[in-house]
Amino acid sequence: MTDLEERIRRALHDPGRDLTPWPDPMRHVRREARRQRAAHTAGIGALIAVVAAAIIVPAAVLRPAARAPAEHSGSTAIPSGPVTPLGLSVSKNFGGVGSPLPPWTKQLGGEVAYECGTTICLMRPDGIGQQTLSGIYPLWDAAWSPNGRLLAFRGYYGPGDGQYDLYELSVKGCRLTRLTNGINGSSPSWSPAGSQVAFSPAGGGIDAVGAGGTGLRRLTVPTAAYVDGAPAWSGNNRLAFVRSYHAQNSSEIYTMNAAGRDVTALTHGAPGFDGPSWSPDGKLIAFVANPYSTGVIQVASATGTGAHAVSPRSWSSSSPTWTPGGQVIFLAKVGARTSAYIVNPDGTGRRLLYRGLYNASDEITWSPRAGGPLKGC
Repeated sequence: MTDLEERIRRALHDPGRDLTPWPDPMRHVRREARRQRAAHTAGIGALIAVVAAAIIVPAAVLRPAARAPAEHSGSTAIPSGPVTPLGLSVSKNFGGVGSPLPPWTKQLGGEVAYECGTTICLMRPDGIGQQTLSGIYPLWDAAWSPNGRLLAFRGYYGPGDGQYDLYELSVKGCRLTRLTNGINGSSPSWSPAGSQVAFSPAGGGIDAVGAGGTGLRRLTVPTAAYVDGAPAWSGNNRLAFVRSYHAQNSSEIYTMNAAGRDVTALTHGAPGFDGPSWSPDGKLIAFVANPYSTGVIQVASATGTGAHAVSPRSWSSSSPTWTPGGQVIFLAKVGARTSAYIVNPDGTGRRLLYRGLYNASDEITWSPRAGGPLKGC
């Protein structure tokens, strides 16, 4: 599904989004193809942005371009002129999760962010403090910093397909910093110290940038044979990422050190793998096996040994993430609803966490620490 088609569905709340997710054998390659088509679809993208704003974004939550959120020192200026700046506001979440949730959810710790339509929804694990981070254009790919005080995400600054960059939002004070400028960027992941963000830029590969938007460096470079994406930084300073091969039409998970060296394969062969996510201590890694079909969440050691399923093979599961206590959270499409489940890393104790997350797609992330509700937006 192209980026343009995806945005149309989200804007119009097309019931087709409630169907079983379509197979996507080359997710990261397809993302790059979408970027390359940006020049041909910018005009249509502008029309979609207008329709989306009229249909799903109440005027009350939008800020005029002249009142874009203030950025702290060292941030890259948001472009002016023909490019519309990103506008942000926070409102109480409409829909969200049902309440009350089971008492044990209060003990999970951290903060939750998930993609809900064209926005990012935030809340505590027990469903308290539900908020919606809204913008003029879609906001996706949320990633919490290790201290829970910063939220990185991909935001659209203009109406054209591919006109997006990575941003960093301070939970307290709602200060917005632009991390990339004109190189796009998706799938952000924070370093253990919270000083850098790894991501996949336009064109593929893995880059890293300082938390203030400076010190950009390249870790891997795409080739004619493969393209890298979806980096995940572990607590012991090692990165996992997905390497998608063009000819084989397959993808594997690799790891490397923070300098982009010591590249090692973690998975081998069919059925293909995606979405790596490290446990808090960096000793285990969760990922999606067979993402081309239904998707099964697996957990393995940091070296890739002992891989085993923790979600039913008959479900369509995605987006594994970890609680501070070392349990796995994942999304599952069961019927017309996307719900979140929690399970022990050995596959035991699986139970429903959030039934029918509001307008949820395929992204959920959990912060290691509680940062508190957004203030000052």
